[in-house]
Amino acid sequence: MNKICLILASSLLSLLTATLHAQVEPLDILINEILPDPKASGVEFVEVYNRSEKTIDLKSLQIARVIDKDSLINVRPLATKETPFYPKQYMVLSKDGNIVKDHYYTENPTAFIDIAAMPQLPNTGGSIAIINGQTIIDRLDYHEGMHHPLVKNPKGVSLERQSFEEDTNKPGNFTSAAASVGYATPGYRNSQQRTEQHDAIWLSSKTFSPDYDGFEDILQINYRFQQSGNMVNVYLYNEQGMLVKTLYRNHLLGTSGTLFWDGVSDTGQRLPVGIYLVYVEVYNSVDGIKKYRMSCVLATKF
Repeated sequence: MNKICLILASSLLSLLTATLHAQVEPLDILINEILPDPKASGVEFVEVYNRSEKTIDLKSLQIARVIDKDSLINVRPLATKETPFYPKQYMVLSKDGNIVKDHYYTENPTAFIDIAAMPQLPNTGGSIAIINGQTIIDRLDYHEGMHHPLVKNPKGVSLERQSFEEDTNKPGNFTSAAASVGYATPGYRNSQQRTEQHDAIWLSSKTFSPDYDGFEDILQINYRFQQSGNMVNVYLYNEQGMLVKTLYRNHLLGTSGTLFWDGVSDTGQRLPVGIYLVYVEVYNSVDGIKKYRMSCVLATKF
């Protein structure tokens, strides 16, 4: 039995080694997100995505800046030892992943690789590439103008890829990460990634009771859009038609997510039991303004 186990273990190791040494082709790995202008005390990062079906050894790849005449400078290995990069996995490259995790939420705290001499990303624009020797696997030419027009200060706001299928440098394929996710999504699905589903806004439940018993304490307003770059205004009105809460105004959304209301007014007072109107305005530069009206009940337990 032990001999059989050893044979199986050896076979699995050989398979993994062979897989890790699979040939990396251009666009197997995509640049998916970039933060060239971090917050104060923050660090720059580049997120990559394995769109292939291969398990790739990150040791075989490098990151580099691209300058005049497509010259590569500041070439740095992504890993100094064999490191598997699995299909459909995200990986965040920075000089200190712990700082990135301190500044932004991430669903996968293990998806970070520290590169001590990470190439510097000029704030206003530049070019960065993932390479395999002299072969460019993917390259992004970025500039401040890629940010959403209503993002007045891009500091701390990442640029996210919207489509894996479109060319990396196709105009419009990178835009600002949504405010609803904290302006960056290191290590997980982009807030601005496009979806093929229809636009929709809906409530998880039409009744909520903010009594903090752990059941429907918060009103959840869900949204889903095909296109990115949507701004939102959300207002709450009571049964008499009076505006009681401006929940969001000129707020940049992702392509999907949830907004929350805790039943508190603009003055910080807990509102009485009753029916409330949720009025949502969604707008962008292409479709104009779309308006949604939904009713909810603020309830309590007796």
